[in-house]
Amino acid sequence: MNIAGIGVLCSHGRGVARFEQALNESRVPSTAPASCHRIPSEVLEDREVLWDIRRADRFSKIAVLGAYDAMRDGDSRDGSVGIIVCTGLGPHATTFRFLDDILDYGDASVSPTIFSHSIHNAAASYIAKILKCTGPTLTVTQFHFSFQQALLLAGAWMSEGRCEHVLVGCVEECGSVMESIYGYKLKVGTNSGMHLSACGNKSSTGLGEGSVFFLVTSDPARRKYGVFSDVSLDGEPCVEERPDLCIIENDDATVDPGIPIVEFSPIFGHMMTGSGFQCAAAALMLRNQVAYACPSSDVSDGPNVIVETKPMAIREILCIKYDCKRLRSCVKLNK
Repeated sequence: MNIAGIGVLCSHGRGVARFEQALNESRVPSTAPASCHRIPSEVLEDREVLWDIRRADRFSKIAVLGAYDAMRDGDSRDGSVGIIVCTGLGPHATTFRFLDDILDYGDASVSPTIFSHSIHNAAASYIAKILKCTGPTLTVTQFHFSFQQALLLAGAWMSEGRCEHVLVGCVEECGSVMESIYGYKLKVGTNSGMHLSACGNKSSTGLGEGSVFFLVTSDPARRKYGVFSDVSLDGEPCVEERPDLCIIENDDATVDPGIPIVEFSPIFGHMMTGSGFQCAAAALMLRNQVAYACPSSDVSDGPNVIVETKPMAIREILCIKYDCKRLRSCVKLNK
């Protein structure tokens, strides 16, 4: 699946350029350890794009802006493009708001608009409306591997000839309930608010929110950022050859000695669908032929950890993630 366009929205702002700048500077948001790396409110005030959905909730607006930017980056106006939105927690902030209203006003007096926005499919519907897309639309929900499942589905759609282009992406919102759970139940903030990240670096990473979308196509002439060449789940081998670089999301993930490793969650925060952001970083490294450093100044002495941003000949990157049951996913990107 050739990557023709990318749209990114996170705490550093909107657009590939902002995300690339954060990677290049290894810049971590200056937030408290147990807090959320929130998207600035002014980023969600694009009246030109959002005017027709001005009553939409915050979750849907985050998704729409990321999808819109991916289509614009890929210079696509194809109305038959397929849409796949994946999420781990969905619009949970809206769901809890709806539940609060039931407790406050009774089930006969709650807002039907808020209820409609609490449905996981709402964001995908808004994307199709704004982009005027008439192709197949689906929402994938799974805690750990929803982005990987979405990529597999996008490949199946194109293989079947259902659509030539697919807009596939993930979206998460940081709600007050999840922020409370993250801060107190998981006891983030102890030991001076530091935890060990995948590259052995100490970081005050909190929850993240945002969206990242990829416009993928079967047309190699439109390739701009590389290609998703393989996706594997449940520990199946992704490739036989050694990659040039690995992006890992877990502090207990293992790779072959000598393969450079890096991870970027301190930049955008922890999310169930953080794999999408890791893959966006991989796509930028393939395009720019630059290896971005682990975003922390306190990195372990491991010889394979990338400690400084530098030019590098990169043809293949693996993005590896394990869930809590040690099932592994692997996404392979090639130049």
